[in-house]
Amino acid sequence: MKYGSLLFKETTLVVKAGGDAFRYLSQAELNAIREGAGKGFLRGGLPEETYFTKGLYKSAAKAQSRLSLGAPPALRVEFEILNNPTLLRNGTKVLPADGMLGRGAEFMTTDPVRVRLINWQPLR
Repeated sequence: MKYGSLLFKETTLVVKAGGDAFRYLSQAELNAIREGAGKGFLRGGLPEETYFTKGLYKSAAKAQSRLSLGAPPALRVEFEILNNPTLLRNGTKVLPADGMLGRGAEFMTTDPVRVRLINWQPLR
């Protein structure tokens, strides 16, 4: 069953390949996606929790607050998802933490997320 850019797969959701998303991250993580051992994968392709969002935040402070990140991100990276990772969170609202606003939407998977980088910008 299809719903927007997501496909239902039994009781879990799968991100449809070709969907665009954002991740707010450090320069080191961007370098790893571009050149490291896990080249072409978010978080090096490790089978760990990988978060991303459809939310476009124009400042590091806004991204940190809405996504309840532990530290302000250095960059906003836009990417196209090339595989079909199973989602464990599907646009789930982020809970406020440590005095931050939260309420941004996030997606989470433990599958490797293969990506094609579209754009990245430093955040202030």
